[in-house]
Amino acid sequence: MKVFAGVAALLFAYSALLQFNDPDPIRWIALYAAAAVVSAASIFVSIPRSVFIGLSIVAGTWAAALVPGILSAAAFTGTEEEREFGGLVLVVVANVVLWRPGRQASTESA
Repeated sequence: MKVFAGVAALLFAYSALLQFNDPDPIRWIALYAAAAVVSAASIFVSIPRSVFIGLSIVAGTWAAALVPGILSAAAFTGTEEEREFGGLVLVVVANVVLWRPGRQASTESA
């Protein structure tokens, strides 16, 4: 799991750097940087479930808000909204995968 967390941290950090040329960079940099920090930190310390859940809720809600625009275009040609949706889904998936070890650890200590 540490390898997955390390790869996720690097990819999310790289994604955050790529957002500097985006029309609305601040919120994307914040999201990807948060995902990178959480992923990297999970290598070294046990992250509370609430952190993974919170980040997943933010990214998942944001992704859900993009769905109507994506469906109304009905082109599925790799538009910016489609790429943004994909990035948000990746944040959710990574957090769900990284949450699993934390969930098991917290049930063992309780």
